[in-house]
Amino acid sequence: MHIIEPLATVRADTFVIRVCGESLDSSGRLLARAFAEAVVQRVADYVNPVDAPTLNVYDAATANAMNKSFGRRIKLVSFRWLSPQEV
Repeated sequence: MHIIEPLATVRADTFVIRVCGESLDSSGRLLARAFAEAVVQRVADYVNPVDAPTLNVYDAATANAMNKSFGRRIKLVSFRWLSPQEV
């Protein structure tokens, strides 16, 4: 029997993020509203490429501090403005 746990790692995760932004005047009245959607992907590479993607930065004493704080690199795959009917 083979244990693959130490060798198996997640290589990428993809997320869809939807946001709404509003502009209000000083009395709180809505002036404008916009909706957007972004698709982002977390990849295997760390933010600072000094550490190999296979390194567990949380267990390694020599790991880069930036990678310990921020982890894997995020890539913007797509971005689009949404109409109110799409929300």
